[in-house]
Amino acid sequence: QYDAWGKAICTTQGGLTRSMEYDAAGRVIRLTSENGSHTTFRYDVLDRLIQETGFDGRTQRYHHDLTGKLIRSEDEGLVTHW
Repeated sequence: QYDAWGKAICTTQGGLTRSMEYDAAGRVIRLTSENGSHTTFRYDVLDRLIQETGFDGRTQRYHHDLTGKLIRSEDEGLVTHW
């Protein structure tokens, strides 16, 4: 299924359904898996992904430099510099 703007809001494969929710800017903010668990996404004012909380409850955070390049990610205490 698609919304009025042509974005997928629901996909079904093999009898299992996954759904997506979007914010006013058209970015995916919530993904619901086939078993009902959720992943949520947060963005900064420049449309860059800054946080993802997964189906398992783990949160990943992303940091960008002034040019928009990913420079660091954090995942449950593990920090990666790019």
